[in-house]
Amino acid sequence: MTWLAYEGASPLATASLRLLGDREAEHLYEVKRVYVHDEHRGRGLAVAALDAVERSARALGVTRLFLQTGKLQPEAMGLYERQGWHRIPCYPPYDADVLGVCYGKRL
Repeated sequence: MTWLAYEGASPLATASLRLLGDREAEHLYEVKRVYVHDEHRGRGLAVAALDAVERSARALGVTRLFLQTGKLQPEAMGLYERQGWHRIPCYPPYDADVLGVCYGKRL
């Protein structure tokens, strides 16, 4: 499931929800590809993208989400932390990435 923000025909921002797999009868979902075009940053589009993906997840009955970013993306890390995400140990396949940072959030 992918969320897109457009201005006219131009895409400005995106975020996706991806099924990671199943564990203990729970579907595990990951937020992927949160991105805002450089020229449109600072307008709240990343927050809107995360909110849209979280609403979609709740509608599916998802109770927690995961995501991965990198240590070289401090703006992304700050965004996630401001939006209530908490750092967690990295999960596969990101557990082998020395620059990887993983987050989780209960919905």
